[in-house]
Amino acid sequence: MSNNARDFEEGENGISLDSTIDSTPRTRPESKPKEHTDGIKKDLVEGVKKLPIGKIIGVAAGIIVLGVLIYVATHLDYSAISDQISSIGYEPSQEILKTMSELKLTDEGERILRATRPEYQPADTFNNSCPNSEQGTAILGCYKDNRIFVFDVADDELDGVRQSTLAHELLHAFWARLSTSEKEELQADLDAVASADATVSEHMELYTDTVSRYDELHSTIGTSVKPSAMTDKLRKHYERIFKDISIPSDYYAKYSEIFERDQKRLEEIKKEIDQKKLEAEALIAEYNKKNEQIGAEIADFNRRASDGSFTSLAEFDREREQLVAKNREITNMYQQIRDTYDDINKLVAEYNNNVAHKNKLNEMLNSNIVTPKKLGE
Repeated sequence: MSNNARDFEEGENGISLDSTIDSTPRTRPESKPKEHTDGIKKDLVEGVKKLPIGKIIGVAAGIIVLGVLIYVATHLDYSAISDQISSIGYEPSQEILKTMSELKLTDEGERILRATRPEYQPADTFNNSCPNSEQGTAILGCYKDNRIFVFDVADDELDGVRQSTLAHELLHAFWARLSTSEKEELQADLDAVASADATVSEHMELYTDTVSRYDELHSTIGTSVKPSAMTDKLRKHYERIFKDISIPSDYYAKYSEIFERDQKRLEEIKKEIDQKKLEAEALIAEYNKKNEQIGAEIADFNRRASDGSFTSLAEFDREREQLVAKNREITNMYQQIRDTYDDINKLVAEYNNNVAHKNKLNEMLNSNIVTPKKLGE
């Protein structure tokens, strides 16, 4: 503390000057005329009045504005602002609005979707929007340049394709808006779910690049895996986009079950056909053996009848009835063989019909297969 100054001291009644007396000797000031003292006081008052109050207020205001700017810079969601700008002027179609309602999106989910200006497109337009470089595969949608395009599959039998595909592409857009750290925090959980799901694992074999793999895995799990099979972290993550995270996987299951059902029935029919063929082969082998035996017995019977070997008519009738019974058995066996082949032919027809139905559904999902127009169209 300086010897020429006194400290402030805070007490119960406020702040007062430190009562400690400086021990340094001082010269007592001479008495001054009252007028001179009043003049000094006047000058001090005028000096106080002339302090730059405006500048002080300006500095204070600047500090406040700077604080606000710092707060805004650290708390502002630039992605949300960008999305709002991107969606300006976008008017979704009635079909898109219907799907948005069906998916039950959160505010964040709807904001992101509107920012991508999604469209349902017919085959020709869709193929231009989403060129397919993968041979032998059909794509149903794509997220490109912050736009979502979905192949317009309007067949009632494939209800669920639109909803599932739009949700899948929306999650691509969501992933693109996550920070690097957010993506890295999800990777372990995505890997854990994928390793426990054979269908997801098989699908992900097509993706070898790490960046594209996690992007696709994020969308695939979010739309095809039941919430009960997700980790808590993933469930909370997808709840940012869907109010009910079971909805996307329900729509996926709705249309994919059609293909699974057809495939399952094809496998069942194939097994039935193979089993019937084995039965027919066994019947034919037995039939040929017995037919050969009865043929020999009939020839012997006829020979003995011709040379009079039978000792009595009763003996003749008895052996003849035995041969007739064996021949009847052979005839029934032959009919059984024919019935078995009739069953096989029916199964083959059913198998082929199921294959045709499955191919038809696959063609509906393939934008590269354009249905020929009728004459006059």
